[in-house]
Amino acid sequence: MMKDEEKRCLLENLAKNMIYDAEIAPDLGIVKKTFTLCNILDLEIGTNTPKGGDTGHGGRTLFKLVDAGGTDWYIKIVDSIGEHYFESPKEITIVLGGDSEAKTFAEALLFAGKYLKLRMKREI
Repeated sequence: MMKDEEKRCLLENLAKNMIYDAEIAPDLGIVKKTFTLCNILDLEIGTNTPKGGDTGHGGRTLFKLVDAGGTDWYIKIVDSIGEHYFESPKEITIVLGGDSEAKTFAEALLFAGKYLKLRMKREI
């Protein structure tokens, strides 16, 4: 039976490989854009979906935010080991595998963007 530490290392390596593969994949059509106000956020995003199914079909979506200056953010990640907290990380990368994941992620981002814009105007 695999020990917790061995399992954690195996899962960490799997995640590193998945992210690395997505970052160098030539078919994701990755675009980069910088957003500047009092802080600076760089965005990298791309996808090669649809590929016809789940992650085994090769569909990948990359979403990366990079603090290029003055971004005040805190991150919480919950996994099978527990909760992990990060203060002011340099970058956040999410890689999704599969067509459905790409579509639901895109819908979630659209909803979040619309909501935040309305909320900041105090329209909701």
